[in-house]
Amino acid sequence: MKDVKIEAYVKDWGDRCVGEFRRCYAFDRDEFVYLGYLCRKGWAVPSGATHVSVNCTEDHSEQTRADFERERNFERLDKGFQEAKHTIAVMGLTTLVVAILLCCTCCTFGYRWVVRPYTKALRDANREVRGLMDQSDTTPPPAGDVPQIT
Repeated sequence: MKDVKIEAYVKDWGDRCVGEFRRCYAFDRDEFVYLGYLCRKGWAVPSGATHVSVNCTEDHSEQTRADFERERNFERLDKGFQEAKHTIAVMGLTTLVVAILLCCTCCTFGYRWVVRPYTKALRDANREVRGLMDQSDTTPPPAGDVPQIT
């Protein structure tokens, strides 16, 4: 019997055809895999054929390249995420330091420009009041003139 060979790129094969080998399907055992595909394509099976062979090596190399690209993109994305995480941490720490310095600066200037002049004014007023009291001629009233509360 003469071998009949039909070669075509198979897309949407019924079985997951990704491997480094050829797959061989028996007509009497594996019809659930190939029958739908052959019918959709309209291919007639030669009489006396017992097997169909499918070469999956091209799909395998394509899948391997796609997996490699996906892994490389993931590593690039992960590296970018790690760098972004580091940048966010540095920015957060910098913001905290700037906020603390700003608070200390505000407290220092607040003391210098608000509290010190206020306390100085109070001291000056206190000295002035004492000076006025010392200068007054009034003497305290005699003890007998103070009304008693009973």
